[in-house]
Amino acid sequence: MATEEHDHEVKIKGGSFDLSDLGHLLPGMAEIMPLVGGRIWKCYYAGKAHNKVLANFQLSEAVNLMEKGAILRPKYSDDMDKFIAGIVADLRKSIETEDWDAFERWWAKSVKRADGKYEVSFEVEAKKLYADGKGKETEAPLDEPFDIGAFTAEPGKKGYTNDAVLLTERRPMKSGKQQVTLVVDKPPKVVGVDPFNKRIDRNSDDNLAKVELEG
Repeated sequence: MATEEHDHEVKIKGGSFDLSDLGHLLPGMAEIMPLVGGRIWKCYYAGKAHNKVLANFQLSEAVNLMEKGAILRPKYSDDMDKFIAGIVADLRKSIETEDWDAFERWWAKSVKRADGKYEVSFEVEAKKLYADGKGKETEAPLDEPFDIGAFTAEPGKKGYTNDAVLLTERRPMKSGKQQVTLVVDKPPKVVGVDPFNKRIDRNSDDNLAKVELEG
């Protein structure tokens, strides 16, 4: 017996469309992910202000959008589930426990923005020390501009050329911990302070850090 194919007409104000066309009208990841990015950055700034309620809300809204994306585009569902169960779960835990130091550490990673640029944040702990003739060190207040940089290869190491410099600029540094955020055109592999070792430093190896790329 022959079978007939059936479609259903969905009526909307001013017209209608067939149900089979609905999939083409639903938002794809290209539309959803910028919305996720907006929620994630609102979460970040809420966390910087130690606003637990707002940070939790923005993160939950981001997760809702991710889950919708996984439903609408099933091929991304496994990756999305792993991301939510891993990095997002750890981030949520730091918010729930109000462990803001851990919260900041999760953001010391590079994130590709909706405009195609890369935003990388990292924490710097700075101090200024004077040493006498016997090597005894005394800490002094620090409030000076330092070179800050982002690179695709570590300065002074194999593979480094002038083309590896994504950004260098001067930023004020004070004693203690502070957050540095840079925006660059390509994904950085290394960031840091005083990257070319212009200052006297007994341990210049801790001036640079490798970047972990998100997304």
